[in-house]
Amino acid sequence: MITEIAPIPSLIQCFGRVNRYGHKAEKTNVYICRKIDSTKPYSNVLISESNKKLPELVEVLEQVGEEIYLKEEFWEDERLFERDILNFEDNITKILEMMNNFYSVIAEESDILNMLGREEIWLAVPNIYKDNVLELRKKLRQATSFDERKRIYALIKGYLTHAPRSCVRNAEWIDELNWPIVKYDKELGVIS
Repeated sequence: MITEIAPIPSLIQCFGRVNRYGHKAEKTNVYICRKIDSTKPYSNVLISESNKKLPELVEVLEQVGEEIYLKEEFWEDERLFERDILNFEDNITKILEMMNNFYSVIAEESDILNMLGREEIWLAVPNIYKDNVLELRKKLRQATSFDERKRIYALIKGYLTHAPRSCVRNAEWIDELNWPIVKYDKELGVIS
Protein backbone atom coordinates (compact mmCIF):
# COMPACT_ATOMS: atom_id res chain seq x y z
CA MET A 1 0.00 0.00 0.00
CA ILE A 2 1.13 3.53 -0.76
CA THR A 3 -0.65 6.24 1.23
CA GLU A 4 -0.29 9.86 2.25
CA ILE A 5 0.33 10.77 5.88
CA ALA A 6 -2.89 10.69 7.93
CA PRO A 7 -3.84 10.69 11.62
CA ILE A 8 -2.25 7.75 13.45
CA PRO A 9 -5.59 5.90 14.04
CA SER A 10 -6.31 6.11 10.29
CA LEU A 11 -2.84 4.78 9.46
CA ILE A 12 -3.25 1.93 11.95
CA GLN A 13 -6.55 1.04 10.25
CA CYS A 14 -4.73 0.97 6.88
CA PHE A 15 -1.98 -1.24 8.33
CA GLY A 16 -4.68 -3.64 9.46
CA ARG A 17 -6.23 -3.73 5.99
CA VAL A 18 -2.85 -4.58 4.44
CA ASN A 19 -2.17 -7.25 7.08
CA ARG A 20 -5.72 -8.36 7.86
CA TYR A 21 -4.65 -11.79 9.13
CA GLY A 22 -1.86 -10.62 11.43
CA HIS A 23 1.03 -12.41 9.67
CA LYS A 24 4.59 -11.21 10.19
CA ALA A 25 5.61 -9.18 7.16
CA GLU A 26 8.67 -10.49 5.34
CA LYS A 27 9.40 -7.14 3.68
CA THR A 28 8.11 -3.57 3.67
CA ASN A 29 4.47 -3.59 2.56
CA VAL A 30 3.35 -0.05 3.46
CA TYR A 31 4.85 3.19 2.13
CA ILE A 32 3.78 6.53 3.62
CA CYS A 33 4.32 9.79 1.72
CA ARG A 34 5.04 12.37 4.41
CA LYS A 35 5.46 15.44 2.18
CA ILE A 36 2.07 16.41 0.81
CA ASP A 37 0.61 19.46 -0.90
CA SER A 38 -2.47 19.63 1.32
CA THR A 39 -3.51 18.14 4.66
CA LYS A 40 -7.18 17.96 3.63
CA PRO A 41 -9.45 16.37 4.72
CA TYR A 42 -7.48 16.47 8.00
CA SER A 43 -6.31 19.54 9.90
CA ASN A 44 -2.72 20.78 9.93
CA VAL A 45 -2.56 19.96 13.67
CA LEU A 46 -3.40 16.27 13.12
CA ILE A 47 -0.93 15.85 10.27
CA SER A 48 1.79 17.63 12.25
CA GLU A 49 1.20 15.27 15.20
CA SER A 50 1.28 12.24 12.89
CA ASN A 51 4.57 13.37 11.35
CA LYS A 52 6.05 13.67 14.87
CA LYS A 53 4.73 10.29 16.09
CA LEU A 54 5.17 8.19 12.94
CA PRO A 55 8.89 7.31 13.44
CA GLU A 56 8.17 6.21 17.02
CA LEU A 57 5.16 4.13 15.89
CA VAL A 58 7.20 2.39 13.17
CA GLU A 59 10.07 1.70 15.58
CA VAL A 60 7.75 0.25 18.24
CA LEU A 61 5.84 -1.81 15.65
CA GLU A 62 9.14 -3.35 14.54
CA GLN A 63 10.10 -4.16 18.14
CA VAL A 64 6.78 -5.13 19.77
CA GLY A 65 4.35 -5.67 16.90
CA GLU A 66 0.63 -4.93 17.01
CA GLU A 67 0.57 -5.16 20.80
CA ILE A 68 1.36 -1.44 20.71
CA TYR A 69 -2.23 -0.86 19.53
CA LEU A 70 -3.41 -1.88 22.99
CA LYS A 71 -1.50 0.99 24.62
CA GLU A 72 -3.38 4.23 25.25
CA GLU A 73 -0.71 6.66 24.03
CA PHE A 74 -1.17 5.64 20.40
CA TRP A 75 -4.86 6.54 20.53
CA GLU A 76 -4.22 10.05 21.87
CA ASP A 77 -4.49 11.36 18.30
CA GLU A 78 -8.08 10.15 18.26
CA ARG A 79 -8.82 12.37 21.28
CA LEU A 80 -6.96 15.22 19.55
CA PHE A 81 -9.06 14.49 16.45
CA GLU A 82 -12.24 14.67 18.54
CA ARG A 83 -11.18 18.04 20.01
CA ASP A 84 -10.28 19.24 16.53
CA ILE A 85 -13.74 18.27 15.22
CA LEU A 86 -15.48 19.96 18.15
CA ASN A 87 -13.43 23.09 17.49
CA PHE A 88 -14.37 22.87 13.79
CA GLU A 89 -18.07 22.52 14.69
CA ASP A 90 -17.83 25.55 17.02
CA ASN A 91 -16.27 27.58 14.22
CA ILE A 92 -19.03 26.54 11.80
CA THR A 93 -21.66 27.51 14.38
CA LYS A 94 -20.05 30.93 14.83
CA ILE A 95 -19.89 31.46 11.07
CA LEU A 96 -23.52 30.42 10.64
CA GLU A 97 -24.63 32.71 13.47
CA MET A 98 -22.73 35.57 11.86
CA MET A 99 -24.28 34.71 8.46
CA ASN A 100 -27.75 34.91 9.99
CA ASN A 101 -27.09 38.58 10.71
CA PHE A 102 -26.72 39.21 6.99
CA TYR A 103 -29.23 36.83 5.43
CA SER A 104 -31.16 33.69 6.25
CA VAL A 105 -30.23 30.31 4.94
CA ILE A 106 -32.30 27.14 5.05
CA ALA A 107 -30.16 24.07 4.61
CA GLU A 108 -29.62 20.61 6.00
CA GLU A 109 -26.42 20.06 7.98
CA SER A 110 -25.19 17.69 5.26
CA ASP A 111 -25.63 20.45 2.62
CA ILE A 112 -23.59 22.88 4.72
CA LEU A 113 -20.86 20.29 5.28
CA ASN A 114 -20.76 19.61 1.53
CA MET A 115 -20.35 23.35 0.89
CA LEU A 116 -17.53 23.54 3.43
CA GLY A 117 -15.73 20.35 2.41
CA ARG A 118 -15.70 16.60 2.78
CA GLU A 119 -17.29 14.98 5.83
CA GLU A 120 -14.98 13.24 8.28
CA ILE A 121 -14.94 9.44 8.37
CA TRP A 122 -14.85 7.43 11.62
CA LEU A 123 -14.42 3.76 12.49
CA ALA A 124 -17.60 2.06 13.66
CA VAL A 125 -19.09 -1.36 14.38
CA PRO A 126 -21.91 -2.39 12.01
CA ASN A 127 -25.01 -3.21 14.08
CA ILE A 128 -25.27 -6.65 12.45
CA TYR A 129 -21.85 -7.55 13.94
CA LYS A 130 -22.31 -5.93 17.36
CA ASP A 131 -22.68 -9.25 19.23
CA ASN A 132 -19.65 -10.75 17.45
CA VAL A 133 -17.46 -7.78 18.41
CA LEU A 134 -18.76 -7.77 22.01
CA GLU A 135 -17.88 -11.46 22.29
CA LEU A 136 -14.41 -10.84 20.85
CA ARG A 137 -13.84 -7.93 23.30
CA LYS A 138 -14.65 -10.33 26.18
CA LYS A 139 -12.15 -12.85 24.79
CA LEU A 140 -9.58 -10.07 24.36
CA ARG A 141 -9.84 -9.16 28.06
CA GLN A 142 -9.38 -12.84 29.00
CA ALA A 143 -6.47 -13.44 26.61
CA THR A 144 -3.21 -14.20 28.35
CA SER A 145 -0.66 -14.21 25.54
CA PHE A 146 0.37 -11.55 23.07
CA ASP A 147 -0.24 -13.89 20.10
CA GLU A 148 -3.77 -14.61 21.31
CA ARG A 149 -4.53 -10.88 21.79
CA LYS A 150 -3.06 -10.12 18.36
CA ARG A 151 -5.24 -12.80 16.72
CA ILE A 152 -8.39 -11.54 18.48
CA TYR A 153 -7.58 -7.93 17.67
CA ALA A 154 -7.18 -8.87 13.97
CA LEU A 155 -10.63 -10.51 14.09
CA ILE A 156 -12.15 -7.36 15.64
CA LYS A 157 -10.55 -5.17 12.95
CA GLY A 158 -12.22 -7.36 10.33
CA TYR A 159 -15.65 -6.29 11.57
CA LEU A 160 -15.02 -2.52 11.69
CA THR A 161 -16.24 -0.23 8.91
CA HIS A 162 -15.84 3.40 7.92
CA ALA A 163 -18.82 5.64 8.66
CA PRO A 164 -19.44 9.32 7.99
CA ARG A 165 -19.53 11.57 11.04
CA SER A 166 -23.24 12.29 10.49
CA CYS A 167 -24.01 8.57 10.97
CA VAL A 168 -21.69 8.31 13.98
CA ARG A 169 -23.28 11.33 15.68
CA ASN A 170 -26.63 9.50 16.01
CA ALA A 171 -25.16 6.02 16.47
CA GLU A 172 -25.73 3.71 19.41
CA TRP A 173 -22.83 3.65 21.88
CA ILE A 174 -21.81 0.90 24.30
CA ASP A 175 -18.89 1.76 26.59
CA GLU A 176 -17.72 -1.85 26.51
CA LEU A 177 -17.02 -1.55 22.76
CA ASN A 178 -15.66 2.00 22.77
CA TRP A 179 -16.81 2.36 19.13
CA PRO A 180 -20.06 3.71 17.74
CA ILE A 181 -22.54 1.16 16.41
CA VAL A 182 -24.01 2.15 13.04
CA LYS A 183 -26.88 0.77 10.98
CA TYR A 184 -25.46 -1.48 8.29
CA ASP A 185 -26.68 -3.56 5.37
CA LYS A 186 -24.39 -6.22 3.81
CA GLU A 187 -25.26 -5.06 0.29
CA LEU A 188 -25.57 -1.30 0.83
CA GLY A 189 -23.03 -0.68 3.58
CA VAL A 190 -23.57 2.03 6.22
CA ILE A 191 -27.12 3.37 6.26
CA SER A 192 -27.71 7.02 7.13
